[in-house]
Amino acid sequence: MENDRYKTYNTKRNEIISQYRKKKLVNVAVTLAAGVLLLIIVIALKDFLNIAVTLVLSAMIIMVTVIFARIRVVTINYTMSSRLRLYEQEEPQFHANFRK
Repeated sequence: MENDRYKTYNTKRNEIISQYRKKKLVNVAVTLAAGVLLLIIVIALKDFLNIAVTLVLSAMIIMVTVIFARIRVVTINYTMSSRLRLYEQEEPQFHANFRK
């Protein structure tokens, strides 16, 4: 396989990786922003809520936000690896020449 084919293969592969990195960054930022917004609302309502309720709600919001963000990251990583696998299957000569 020529250098041009390697370059086009690597270029397309890097485009797929950068696309999913951006998607991951946006999803995590939106999730964390929503968590921070809910946390601010709970803290703003501390005059109406008991201190124990405020602390419990704050802890729950933080835990759910972190868990949901992590689930999104794992899901996007799995989708990226699946798409990369499908892309690599489209390039059979790359694997045949890679083993040489």
